[in-house]
Amino acid sequence: MRNSTSSVLAWIKSTCGDDSYREIARRANLSDSIISRQIRDLGALSFEVASAIARAYDSPVLAALLANALLTPEEAGASGIEASLRAATEQQLVIEIARRLDIPGAHDLFDKPIDDALQDARVTHINTRRNVPAADQDEREAAFESPIDHDADTDDLYD
Repeated sequence: MRNSTSSVLAWIKSTCGDDSYREIARRANLSDSIISRQIRDLGALSFEVASAIARAYDSPVLAALLANALLTPEEAGASGIEASLRAATEQQLVIEIARRLDIPGAHDLFDKPIDDALQDARVTHINTRRNVPAADQDEREAAFESPIDHDADTDDLYD
């Protein structure tokens, strides 16, 4: 179940940035040579080392275990975004959509059918972001009426 060394190195880079193995080990309270030795000899980090590094860098331990092939995506319950979306309840989906749209009161949306909730979320999002009341019919009509005779004005341009 081992991953390639490149995925382990990519995880270390994304988690620890440009820190040296010595600095990573110091922050994770590990011996200096353990990281390079495990990568060289095993092609990955052990559970203890990977989880210590993740914790030292405030990174999810689950990501460390996946990168080091200590868990498969199926074992971690992360076999794919499609499977996760299918497994989510309507309530979870609506709340996540509302969270991404930064909609206050998102928890109230899940009491509605998803189409209604999405429409309400869209209207709430637009209204709360702009704080602009909708124009009434008279205002819309006035916006399209023009007291200027555009045909008369263009005649002067061609003289």
